[in-house]
Amino acid sequence: MFGNFTHLLFNNKTLRQTVIKNTFWLTVANVAGRTIRAIIVIYAARVLGAEGYGVFSYALGFSALFIGLSDLGITGILNRELSKGLGREQKIVATSFFIKLALTCVTYVASLIATFTVMPIEAARIIAPLLSLSLALD
Repeated sequence: MFGNFTHLLFNNKTLRQTVIKNTFWLTVANVAGRTIRAIIVIYAARVLGAEGYGVFSYALGFSALFIGLSDLGITGILNRELSKGLGREQKIVATSFFIKLALTCVTYVASLIATFTVMPIEAARIIAPLLSLSLALD
């Protein structure tokens, strides 16, 4: 029973099976990421209390402001170019991956610089780099 299930989720045989497999893994990753974030926020709210959660929320918003700039429309351009079907899919995916990786690294470094130069709350300076890293990896 598990042999068929693992064969379905780890090997590409037909177009339909590949679509099902990719949809499954994207859904699992999305649900797992959101669940982990929800657990972290709920845990932070319980442990930190009202004042501490305010600092946590400030650091999270500050980090998200920078990391949100790491896409800059690359995903939309990737989708548009792949839908054209010109036969250069591997090159397009590889190029967009490395551009997005570079943008993510640049925005993470920018968030670190801004955290230690602009952020007025000392407690938020401690947690902001970790939150930025978490958002960048997401």
